[in-house]
Amino acid sequence: MISSAAKQCFSVRYAKESDARAIFLIVSASMKSYSALSQIPDNVLDASTESEDDVRSIIEKQRVYVADDCEGVVAGTFRLIFPNMEAYKTHVSDLPADLSEIPVAYFSRFAVALHMQNMGVGNLLLLAAEKEARMQGANYLLLHTALSHMELVSFYKKRGFALLDQNTNRGYARGLFGKQIR
Repeated sequence: MISSAAKQCFSVRYAKESDARAIFLIVSASMKSYSALSQIPDNVLDASTESEDDVRSIIEKQRVYVADDCEGVVAGTFRLIFPNMEAYKTHVSDLPADLSEIPVAYFSRFAVALHMQNMGVGNLLLLAAEKEARMQGANYLLLHTALSHMELVSFYKKRGFALLDQNTNRGYARGLFGKQIR
């Protein structure tokens, strides 16, 4: 549990089907903000095409996590994707050759409710992802983010992530960041 200056407390857990609406709304709002701050058209991001039903289905098939506040309200979310999952091929098809044989986990759909940002939720979610990835045998945690979103790039770098690769294969400058977690 983590507390902020506003005396909020948060805990991380696996998402339940009943969380689908909250996750959908948080990811949708966060991705609109991310798009604007990164100067990326909304329709370019995969997350912009997901529906609430898609999120519900993904909760059943993938590892989706949420952070709840003290009152049980979902404040943020992320997904962890491992090489044995079908979704992995979609997210890390452009993995550099020197990482293709190392046990990794991919951190995706990281989003914090806009009114809960800068309260420690994002940091808590990232720490939970690192812990879970280690428990599942991963040596590295990987993620992509827009290189034009300097606030997020800085957030990841301050937490030990390094830029491993960059490309524009999705129509914008996108960086692959990684962190050794064991």
